[in-house]
Amino acid sequence: MNKNNCVPARLRLFLWLLCSELLIIYSLASTNTTNMYTRLILPLLGIIMLSLKVKPFAAGILAAFGTSCGLAILHYFPLYPQVAPKARIAFQQAVGNYRETMLNYSYLWVLAAAVIAYFCADFYCREKSALDRKPATSAGQPTAKAKFSAVELSAMAIFIAFGVIVTSVRIGFFSFGGLPIILAGLTLGPVYGFLVGGLTDLAAFIVRPGGQFNPIFTLTSALTGFLPIFFLQILQRKKTKFDFQHINYWQLLLVIAVTQCLTSVLIASAVMTFLYGHGFWYYIVRQGSLQCFNVPLYAYLSLGILQSVNLQTIRTKMKLRN
Repeated sequence: MNKNNCVPARLRLFLWLLCSELLIIYSLASTNTTNMYTRLILPLLGIIMLSLKVKPFAAGILAAFGTSCGLAILHYFPLYPQVAPKARIAFQQAVGNYRETMLNYSYLWVLAAAVIAYFCADFYCREKSALDRKPATSAGQPTAKAKFSAVELSAMAIFIAFGVIVTSVRIGFFSFGGLPIILAGLTLGPVYGFLVGGLTDLAAFIVRPGGQFNPIFTLTSALTGFLPIFFLQILQRKKTKFDFQHINYWQLLLVIAVTQCLTSVLIASAVMTFLYGHGFWYYIVRQGSLQCFNVPLYAYLSLGILQSVNLQTIRTKMKLRN
């Protein structure tokens, strides 16, 4: 039986490492965006993924190999996206500067990737060993666990992927990217919702860059996942997760409306006024009109999804697997 179970485990490990390597290689070789800071996020994510599955020395070797392959493809066979004719000259200049910077310091990038992977894997192995050695507490009390379990990380990854897909699909001025982020916060909790919101904004900008990157937009996206469940906990006077079978539509509508007014209307309008002009009240009216449609839809869909899913059973299974 152990031999039969060994093949799927090895296959899962191989696919995990393959996806991590391809993420590092593609993100370095492609030129979808020339912003240095946003471009380094995806290779870093791939390096961290490698560090979670292999020993420190192997993680360093694999990270260096993936970085070397990505830089080699960038040098010999760079991946160019389709660019409008008007912006082609400026884009080619930006790509040229990016390639020059990356290739001139290629040895430094490879060394940095190996060092980061080594220390991340070493830290993860130490933490895992410490948790394994820690004795169980007295009966009836749970043992200490990591801040983020594998099940919780998987759930966050699903919400992030769903959020990137929904954010990339727009119908005119309408975008429904806030729904997966709100669901993540309501399902997993305020801290997880904050992380999912911020990471979703970063990943969506990398996949489909739109205008100038601004960390304030990332913060508003993170608050979109944090505030609804935070306000609900205040209304219910509960600091822990609770059953949504007893939450009514108007309570959920109220907390989502307050959240969207603070993030998507007030903060976003102030940032867009600073970046693009047109006046503060112009963006207030435009963003407010969009949220008049989005907020009732978010509340209706969120309540329907949360009440149709037995969250208590899911949370019990998550605790048993930790």
